[in-house]
Amino acid sequence: MPDTAQPMHRRSMLAAFVFACACSQTDRQAPETETETETETETSLAPRVRVVPVERCRVDARARIRGQIEDRSELSLAFALPGRVRELEVEVGSAVEAGQLIARLDDQDLRAHVAAASSGHELAEEGREQAARELERSELLASRRSLGAAAAERTASNLRQAEAQVELARSEARAARSMLRHGRLEAPVAGVVAELHARRGEVVGAGQPIVHIEPSEPRRTVRARVPEHLLGRFEVGDRVRGSSLGSDRPFVAVVRRVGAVRRGSAYVQELVADLEHADEVAGAGPFPLGVSVELEVPPATGEGEGLCVPLGAISYAARARTGAFVVGPDDTVRFRELELGASDGRRVVARAGLELGERVVAQGLDSLRDGLSVTVVTVEGPGS
Repeated sequence: MPDTAQPMHRRSMLAAFVFACACSQTDRQAPETETETETETETSLAPRVRVVPVERCRVDARARIRGQIEDRSELSLAFALPGRVRELEVEVGSAVEAGQLIARLDDQDLRAHVAAASSGHELAEEGREQAARELERSELLASRRSLGAAAAERTASNLRQAEAQVELARSEARAARSMLRHGRLEAPVAGVVAELHARRGEVVGAGQPIVHIEPSEPRRTVRARVPEHLLGRFEVGDRVRGSSLGSDRPFVAVVRRVGAVRRGSAYVQELVADLEHADEVAGAGPFPLGVSVELEVPPATGEGEGLCVPLGAISYAARARTGAFVVGPDDTVRFRELELGASDGRRVVARAGLELGERVVAQGLDSLRDGLSVTVVTVEGPGS
């Protein structure tokens, strides 16, 4: 009988070898399949966010202050700053016209301050022009690949700093000119001097009554408290808009005085403005005395202009800082701390922290963190 045990043994070994190879190949393919599945899952879980590009815009960010309507049957005039009375042009019983000089403080120091502030403004403007030329040159070199991105960014940063210096110098020059005007006391309306409480050469305080005038035509006036940070927005002679609370009846008033006045034992910053006659009688006759009103605060120069983003893009919770999530070219987000400026309730000016054209997340901020990949849905701009 032939010996069949050996061939059968060989066939069994060959089958076991083939089975082992198949298992090995399956084991090698499994990790690749799992990795692909994980990648697909991560992509599908990337949060969807709506983004907007950072754009230049201007927002109407006017603040408002509240006051009351009063009778202007007698006017009490005072300087808005302390000083020595250099000129006194009236006496009790004198008839005065609107705009006539009543008194003037010694303003030598004030004029010197105006000259210094104006010079500082001119120097700041020259610095901005120089920075703008440097930026133009660096952009040209960068386009030719002769200047690195870091150097180009430094010149752009220098221009932003120069522009901020111009704004500061402009505000200081305006404040200096306003102070000089406060050294003059003029009759806001025609009338007769009823009382006089100062003499030439006498030192007077801010808000100290100097003269009382009985107007020829009694009319309405608005008196309102002004917060310190808004004081520089108003100047004597400015026309400001306002409306009555409740009925929203509009009016225009001319600022007669703005500055410190004594109320009891303390000084407060106060504005007094005279209603224009047409607004007193149009439609409903004179405003009733004691009516509460709101006055619009003129915006500061350039306050509402700059790089804007929607208010919805601002995060106030990330690491106890205020900022926004910026989407990079690779669609990952990074939190960027911002210095915010004026807002109109829909958009806000970013004074520092953003560049023109960058993308910020406008919706879907809640689940974001640094380095997270997102699925981007783009909208048109900050106003969208």
